[in-house]
Amino acid sequence: MPETCCTRKCICKNHTRTEFELCPCVINIPIRKRNKYWWECFRKSQRQALPYEEWSFWDKRLDTNIGERLVQWLINESSQPAPQKLKIYKIRETYKIEDLDTSDGEILHPAELCMEEMDIDGVVNLPIISHKPGKYILQLKSADGLEIRIISIKLTA
Repeated sequence: MPETCCTRKCICKNHTRTEFELCPCVINIPIRKRNKYWWECFRKSQRQALPYEEWSFWDKRLDTNIGERLVQWLINESSQPAPQKLKIYKIRETYKIEDLDTSDGEILHPAELCMEEMDIDGVVNLPIISHKPGKYILQLKSADGLEIRIISIKLTA
């Protein structure tokens, strides 16, 4: 959904978190905590690995608290060496934010975005500032480098 760029006077000088919170030009972009594409892939992989008889059990429970705990327990109990185990349920992650395409102009944003309670549905707001309409692409990269999210933002006048 396109957002409207700011036509007011920006008060940010050092682009600190406090300034971002107080600036009248901040646009909050909602970012999903749970990576829906990763979860779709996980669900499909799970169906490939499980017998058909277990599908209905997991379809009803995977997105519940008990289902997530069962999967965590199964992964921790597996006989695979630890480096091959997936760390699926991250409770907290910090992403570094990079500009991939700002050819339409400058966009201001924090250097990092921290997400908490990533094991539940919800959003966290990414504050940005731009005074020029256009399309902007940001990359959010997890600290371990295993997850990259590409965020496309379209600002209108």
